[in-house]
Amino acid sequence: MALRSRIAALGLTVLVFVAGITGGAQQPRAQSVDGNGAPLFKVDPFWPKPLPNRWSMQQVTGIHVDHDDHIWFLNRAAAAEGDEIGGDGTPSRIDCCVRGPEVVELDQEGRVVHAWGGPGYHPLWPTALQTVIADLEIHARRQIRLGLRASSAAGCAAR
Repeated sequence: MALRSRIAALGLTVLVFVAGITGGAQQPRAQSVDGNGAPLFKVDPFWPKPLPNRWSMQQVTGIHVDHDDHIWFLNRAAAAEGDEIGGDGTPSRIDCCVRGPEVVELDQEGRVVHAWGGPGYHPLWPTALQTVIADLEIHARRQIRLGLRASSAAGCAAR
């Protein structure tokens, strides 16, 4: 009888120990906050990865995260300074940096998944995009919604 009690006690101890280990692993990590309760963030200087084709980033705006945790943003290239896109001309002023597309989708690792748009992409391409929202409809067709500034939308309608 004493042997059974010892085995039962040992089994209970192991069970409590395993439950304690796995129970702690299942709890989500808490967000770090400052003294006022505001969230703290850490910048990853190596994210995103370098853009392909010598593209540069200019005024990045309209950031959106879709259902796949892909990051979408607008790259307002029209307002780029000469040194930001000096690789555009012939001969180019600098070795790097040409005007990149205006709509860019990145995966979680910071790699470009899709990118398009901007001056010369389409004759009716708007001149002042404000935001981008990627949406997945019922029929699994991806729909991209671009928000326009009123003067840009009027310019598109007039063409």
